[in-house]
Amino acid sequence: MIRKLLVVEDEPDIVEALVWALKHAWSIEAAFDCDSALAMFAQGDFNAAIVDLNLPGLDGAEVIRRLRGRHPQLPVVLASASPDVDRIAKAVGANAWLSKPFDVDHLEFTLESVVERR
Repeated sequence: MIRKLLVVEDEPDIVEALVWALKHAWSIEAAFDCDSALAMFAQGDFNAAIVDLNLPGLDGAEVIRRLRGRHPQLPVVLASASPDVDRIAKAVGANAWLSKPFDVDHLEFTLESVVERR
């Protein structure tokens, strides 16, 4: 079964890399800012999300806070190059975090882990 993943990331190259790495197991849709992400969540039924911390406008932490208010059970992974990504992920309620640049195997493992815990 192909699952739906929303990637909230403002860098098209990263979105393209994620699509390439995960296309065997996920149908991926991308949002490039907070407003687009929230609109897509309102209309779609996603199995998980990867949210970048640094987005134009509202940041990824705010996207996650708002998602938690509307979809508390949705598995969410926070992605960032910030050295504090683990602390930020815990503070905003992300299920897991990834440090950029990330390893494809670790990415897949992390996604599978958060979805299974759901």
